[in-house]
Amino acid sequence: MTKTGYEYLDHEADMGIVGRGKTLEEAFESVGMGMIDLVKGDSAFNANKQYEIVCEAEDIPGLLIAFLNEIIAQMDLNSCLFIKCDNVIIDSVNHRLSSVLSGGDIADCLDKENLGNEVKAATYCGLRVSQLKDGFYEAQCVVDL
Repeated sequence: MTKTGYEYLDHEADMGIVGRGKTLEEAFESVGMGMIDLVKGDSAFNANKQYEIVCEAEDIPGLLIAFLNEIIAQMDLNSCLFIKCDNVIIDSVNHRLSSVLSGGDIADCLDKENLGNEVKAATYCGLRVSQLKDGFYEAQCVVDL
């Protein structure tokens, strides 16, 4: 894996996602993009909407789960797909996160046959958030497909 970005880890019927970044925010954003790409697959659609999300948790690892589950909730509530998560801001003291998601209506998807996997939830299985020896951050968890 490169120093930044994400990769998938096979996990029985589910999928592990590991994200890395120069900052904690970049690592979270990488995991978020990994999950978004897992759902979006190779589909094409018009990304003409933005959604601001805010979530909180009792600790930083729990914040990763809350973040991913909020992305899933917004997809379900708004019947949309996302192509990007940006501007991840983490308040490490109060364990709060905000981000902007870019996407569009799933009804506007031009090639639904190329959609990826349905993600039901982010789980605590394999959950880890840490700063590595090289100074980069790594965040990972398993999502339920």
